[in-house]
Amino acid sequence: FTVEPVKPGDTVVFLGTGTGEAPHNSMLGELLRRGHTGKILSACCVRYRKDLGYLDTHAALMAQFPNYKYLPLTTREAGLTKKVYI
Repeated sequence: FTVEPVKPGDTVVFLGTGTGEAPHNSMLGELLRRGHTGKILSACCVRYRKDLGYLDTHAALMAQFPNYKYLPLTTREAGLTKKVYI
């Protein structure tokens, strides 16, 4: 579970639930620190919007890095997204 083999232009996708987001965030940070130029998508699926513990952080990262996209998904709350599971 490492980003060591990821090349600078590779597309990277992280999929996880709220409890599994921390390792992805660490790897995401490493990729961005080393200047990754490929597209990066991080999708996190939780029950409710309030469970998205890093929502503001990801919004700031998307503003800073045009190759990064965060996709917050909820399973029990209308409005943020349609009901979706990972």
